[in-house]
Amino acid sequence: MSGAGWLAGGIRLLVTVVVACALAACSAMQLTYNNADVLARFMASDYADLSAEQSAHFKARFAALHGWHRHQELPIYAQLLRTTGERIDRRLTTEDIRWAIDAVRDRYHRLVVRAVVEGAPVLASLTPEQHAQLEKRFSENNRKYAKDNLEGDEKKLNSRRASRLNDYFSDWIGRLTDAQEERIARFAPEHGRVQALRMEDRRRRQREALLILRSERDPSRLARRLATLFANPDEGRSAEYEAAMARYETRLAELVIDIDRSLNEEQRARAVRRAKRYSDDFSV
Repeated sequence: MSGAGWLAGGIRLLVTVVVACALAACSAMQLTYNNADVLARFMASDYADLSAEQSAHFKARFAALHGWHRHQELPIYAQLLRTTGERIDRRLTTEDIRWAIDAVRDRYHRLVVRAVVEGAPVLASLTPEQHAQLEKRFSENNRKYAKDNLEGDEKKLNSRRASRLNDYFSDWIGRLTDAQEERIARFAPEHGRVQALRMEDRRRRQREALLILRSERDPSRLARRLATLFANPDEGRSAEYEAAMARYETRLAELVIDIDRSLNEEQRARAVRRAKRYSDDFSV
């Protein structure tokens, strides 16, 4: 869940670092999270050249978001990870997978709504030149996404997708068995069509975000419109994308259940310890 790269539009300036630090498998997570304000300003400058006044305003608004997230959300993350470890320990069910998906979506919704409220005054002050900078940056990111995920030989793309999935699972359970890698390889092609549809939807939301930023100068109205766009990502999707995502989530749940059933004692113990370690990091 990396929670990184999942927001398009100006709101990404405020959200990405918090999500990346909160969900990334990183041994330096505490140090990174505690210095998120510096990283956020660096990322913001990568999307648009902020004036001194905008930069100071951004710093203050992000500090408010960061403080809220630290005191309100991290304790919930800690509890979610403790519960995750308990569920892994007793073996996962389809109900557990649905619980996890719903929990992540709920936290995502709360974070985005809070972020747009904090970020709207800064976003409302962006100039036409800064809008153009955002649009250019979106295009650059889209080209990179397409190159990494959609372009080239399908066999190589599936191999790359399987390799990334192997890394995700091995972060939690350690070295994979041959059978586990084979099961993941069978799932990898499922991801291809979803990524193509995701690219189309990503461009749609970027266009809508830019339209809102260019047409709305009132921070409160801007916040409401951006929250509607980003806090409920299912809205506005094509019927094809909706159907593909439903199939993908079903197949993904089947994959996780199959991997869980194949875990040996050492792998399961490692996953439980991993969940506890993340929970402890969030608590700290």
